Amino acid sequence: MTLAKKRTFLKCLVPFLLFIIPIGLQAQSIPIDSIKKTLKLKLADTVRANNLEKLSIAYTKKNTDSALFFAQQLMDLSAKRNNVDFRIRALFQFGHIYRKEKNYPLAIQKDSLAGLLARKIGDTENEENSLMYLALSHLGNDDQSLAFDYFNRALSVKESYKNTNEQVIAHMKVASQYLDLQKYDIALKFLLPLLEKMDNKDLSVIFKIRLYNWIGGIYKEIGELEKSITFFEKVIHLSRKESQYRELIIGSLNLAGVFRISGDSEKALKLAFDALDVSREQNHLFEQNILKSIGYSYSELKEYDNAEGYFLQAAELVKKDGTVYDIINADCSLGEFYVKVGKFDKGKRLLEKSKEDFSKLDNLRKSKNLISQIYKSLSKIDSGRNDYKSSLYHYKKHIELKDSIALDEQKQEIANLEIAYESDKKDREIRLLSTKNEVQRLKAGQDRNLRIGLAIGGALALLLLGVTYSKYRAKKRALTTIAEQKTAIEEKSRENEMLVREIHHRVKNNLQITSSLLNAHAHSSKHDARVDEIIQESQNRIRSMALIHQNLYSSNNFSKVETTNYFNDLIDNLRESYVDENKNVRFESDIQPGEIKMDLAVPLGLMLNELVTNAFKYAFREPRVDATITIDFKMGQEGKSFDLKVSDNGSGMPDGFDMDASGSFGLQMVRGLVVQLKGNIVLEKTNGQGTCFHISVNYPKAA
Repeated sequence: MTLAKKRTFLKCLVPFLLFIIPIGLQAQSIPIDSIKKTLKLKLADTVRANNLEKLSIAYTKKNTDSALFFAQQLMDLSAKRNNVDFRIRALFQFGHIYRKEKNYPLAIQKDSLAGLLARKIGDTENEENSLMYLALSHLGNDDQSLAFDYFNRALSVKESYKNTNEQVIAHMKVASQYLDLQKYDIALKFLLPLLEKMDNKDLSVIFKIRLYNWIGGIYKEIGELEKSITFFEKVIHLSRKESQYRELIIGSLNLAGVFRISGDSEKALKLAFDALDVSREQNHLFEQNILKSIGYSYSELKEYDNAEGYFLQAAELVKKDGTVYDIINADCSLGEFYVKVGKFDKGKRLLEKSKEDFSKLDNLRKSKNLISQIYKSLSKIDSGRNDYKSSLYHYKKHIELKDSIALDEQKQEIANLEIAYESDKKDREIRLLSTKNEVQRLKAGQDRNLRIGLAIGGALALLLLGVTYSKYRAKKRALTTIAEQKTAIEEKSRENEMLVREIHHRVKNNLQITSSLLNAHAHSSKHDARVDEIIQESQNRIRSMALIHQNLYSSNNFSKVETTNYFNDLIDNLRESYVDENKNVRFESDIQPGEIKMDLAVPLGLMLNELVTNAFKYAFREPRVDATITIDFKMGQEGKSFDLKVSDNGSGMPDGFDMDASGSFGLQMVRGLVVQLKGNIVLEKTNGQGTCFHISVNYPKAA
């Protein structure tokens, strides 16, 4: 099973266990009706303010209008009593509501005002809260730079406190926001400095354990499995030493997940059974997750009967005391397992049921994501049963839902831009009105001067006034024309941006459909192995180009591709394509982060696709435990040159191999692309073991 598939297979388990946030208040049930009744009574101002704030918080997730109504009542009370603390709380609550509605410009406005008031009265705690909320709003508005700045400013305020636990909580709050966005590199920047505080006796043991757990989880997500194992082992050791059984189980299951990904399912199984013993001593804590972990491990070991038994135990257990979402999730996991082992009828029944149940959940975006994955699994089932028409239908539904989620995000982004534009437009109108008032005031003064000076120079004063008025009118017309032209340019720019995004989106979809048709053709009739191989290689080339358009329309830069994401996505696709080769090949990569233009990204992706495919197919004809493919990519100054090395530690090329005389279509295509880019390709010596292709290109157009 590929790394990408293993992560997908663990989705139902990992998010629940990996980043459990030990901070903030737990959501509590607020008795809305009883609190509303108290508002009719004569209450102390502090009690009334607390109740208004509670009602606004309770309605934030249920009814935005009601939430705004009670927040406004709190604001009115602050004005009536001239109470700055009430006003700060009301402004924060407005910010929460607008953030929930994704109206980030208004949220920023309210939180900024609250911060100014807090600073004015020396309220350090609310000043820090204001900076934290502003960071969240800028993060939601996709302004990463400002968000990072505000987070650091909030942490600087928190560092002035002597309480180490509060400092750690603040850093983990910030890191959790970036974890939600899967910005793991930024989350690490906020978490790794906390390791220096581990020897502090005042630091809570539970924070130490969970910090190790978070860092281990991040290293797992970015593929640095050795570091991940080190930190999860620290979680287990410290949890056992301090009798923290809940954390011990979480650490054991997370470490088991890493061992499964690295191919050591025997160790994963032992850890899961150890966790099960602890769970049953602690009132069956996390038992359903442990049972699923055992099922996953048996599945990796191909002991499918045992795996099915534990999956069924987990499903039965969750039906007794799990939430509706837990029950649906368990059915989904069991259905995915049946698809994996070829029990398509059972898998399809569970997945169809999960799809219907998910569509009834309140969280529409979350449901869309999960239903999209179910459609993808149903497409695999139909393909396995040779029902290619239905398979293509389900795959299209999967793509449509993914695109729908992306489109929703784009619509919200456009709505935010429109709000910002309208706000700026009103500001300009206010400034224009102020200018008119000033002109009128000056005109009145001139009139008075004119009347006084009529006796000594009426004609001269009248001429001066005429010239002044003429210049004002000309300036006003020029400003109006410039403003109209600027507005037209901005509208045209937004239209062009949406058009370019749509073009990349459609090209990506067409390439994916082409790949799906090739796949359907491969299964619809019998071919010899060479024809199937040619079709597979063609699909890989198409996917390498489709990834470029996917990266372009998902980003704000439509002419350049980010190297790290593109290379990693391409490698994951190739790994998934050759999953049936039964070769435990490990990938090592050193990709220099940066951006390359699309006209360079296409040939570069095709060359990488061919060289990695060649290594995967021919370098390891016999299975090896240390089989490794290494990819090294470096760019020169301003992206005007690059060096690409693709090497392996396999059997190597035969003696006397001449790349120029090779009949391989893939190598011929690589040589052709290198010539097209005016570059150079060399087959380097590797001390008798493996193969290394070195491509170097000086390409001024890539700047």
